[in-house]
Amino acid sequence: MHLPDPEATARVILGTIAYYIILQEVMHGKDILPMERDRVIDSLVFLVTRTG
Repeated sequence: MHLPDPEATARVILGTIAYYIILQEVMHGKDILPMERDRVIDSLVFLVTRTG
């Protein structure tokens, strides 16, 4: 992978995962705005690995 800014990319990934956990578990978002964790992971992988 040739990421222009690997540190920023890592922070975006970790921030997204932290936000997901806080929203779904701490703030009971899984009852209000449920989202499968695989959707989040698949989207992150797609965004980081896509070319163009």
